[in-house]
Amino acid sequence: MASPISDRQRIREAIIAAFEDPDGTLALSPGRIIVADVKAPRPPMPYITIKVLTWNSDAGEAVDWHKHTLEGIDDDPATTTEGYREATVSLNAFGETAIIWIEDFVQDARHWRTTKEILRAAGITINYPQGPITDLSALVDTGFENRANRTLTVSYHRTGALQEHPELVKADVSVEFDSPSAPESLTMTGQIDPDNPPCPP
Repeated sequence: MASPISDRQRIREAIIAAFEDPDGTLALSPGRIIVADVKAPRPPMPYITIKVLTWNSDAGEAVDWHKHTLEGIDDDPATTTEGYREATVSLNAFGETAIIWIEDFVQDARHWRTTKEILRAAGITINYPQGPITDLSALVDTGFENRANRTLTVSYHRTGALQEHPELVKADVSVEFDSPSAPESLTMTGQIDPDNPPCPP
């Protein structure tokens, strides 16, 4: 069984895969977009670094849902939660060509079919509108190095851990009414959690 990965890693891997989409307009070769803040030699320019700055920010209500449809007595009742979260992703481009890559990526992620499919398969959507690209060009040693940054906002789908529940028990509940305009009694059938029975009146 594969080990679970964090939301941060899932977002990072999906965006890298989208940049490297062989059927995309960019189709970067592996190693042209790398994870920031990793102690390892960097490739020659042009290249991009990626860093997930923030993640797991609420982007709407999480909802409870049943894994199994409750019909009569459910043999294996279980629920989980799912909802949408937001993250911010920093892309730093090194070299003029890499700056063009981060210019084009947002457009591809919105309109290019295969690039969209890669992100969709990971449950990730690039939000719109996006902010501007910031020029970070600087003098390095004796030469001028073109650098730029783009910070993306993305939404992603998150499913929580499965929570098992005790078996629900089918029961009939009778209610008597004192009002002359109401029926003498009413019988209802429903599901009762034996560990959390309804409170007596």
